[in-house]
Amino acid sequence: MERERQRRIEETVRRINELFGDPAREQIYEQQAQAVGERLQMQLDEQRADADRMIRQALARRALLGGSADIDAQREIAERYSEGLLQAQARARDAAAGLRQADEEAKQRLIALAQGGRDVGTAAQQALAAMRANAEAARAQYGAAQLGDLFGGLAQVYQLGQVARGRRAAERENPYGTYFPRRGGYAGRVTGY
Repeated sequence: MERERQRRIEETVRRINELFGDPAREQIYEQQAQAVGERLQMQLDEQRADADRMIRQALARRALLGGSADIDAQREIAERYSEGLLQAQARARDAAAGLRQADEEAKQRLIALAQGGRDVGTAAQQALAAMRANAEAARAQYGAAQLGDLFGGLAQVYQLGQVARGRRAAERENPYGTYFPRRGGYAGRVTGY
């Protein structure tokens, strides 16, 4: 009786190990890393294009295109892009490692159940259900994968240019000047109203 129970436990543990050790599961880990990496790469490319466009507009307004400011801005964008690539690759690897870790934890739980002699008959079904749940959780994480705004500081250059442009327009539009007198204008007291 005890030998039969031990044999069933060993058979169940072997089946669990086979299910979790399936080479097709390795492909799922690789697909997860690739999917997250592609999504983050797409976000990074969009952010770079936006930052590039804003910087070029700001530099063009100041007639600085082609100069040292343009070169510095392009170098800064390239550095931030490289940092973003490294972050995207690391997050893609982390996504695959997270899925692998979840599978390993599920495998160990099921082996412990099998070795305890509980629920031996349905261990394979539980293993498949655990792997399916882990894959679904990984897909949900893929959808939430974000890099953040890597080029945010560069957008400030654009915004400062917009503010300066607005101030210049306000000075031109207001014949009485702003709170501070205009250069070369009359700053005395206006009477007769």
